[in-house]
Amino acid sequence: MNHVEVTINSNIVTFTSDKNFMIVSRETNTEGIGSITTSFPLSADLISRIESSKILKIQKAEPSGAYTYRTLHFCTFSKLIEVFTDTLQYYETPKNQQ
Repeated sequence: MNHVEVTINSNIVTFTSDKNFMIVSRETNTEGIGSITTSFPLSADLISRIESSKILKIQKAEPSGAYTYRTLHFCTFSKLIEVFTDTLQYYETPKNQQ
């Protein structure tokens, strides 16, 4: 499994590996909407994997690698970190490369 480094700042959480990154807004607006920027595309398979956590839904995807997510009922900050760490590790598994 690839190593993912998680850096938590006041406004963002950065997930980095040797080849890729994800930047996730730490705070959401009053409707639970936050943003994600990735160095790789979130395929339908990756979005399904994220949403299977049942703590967030991907709301909007831009070709530039910018995404909007909405937190769901049981979402916690620690669960968000787990889900996005898993997403990056899963993407970097050689059989999952796009």
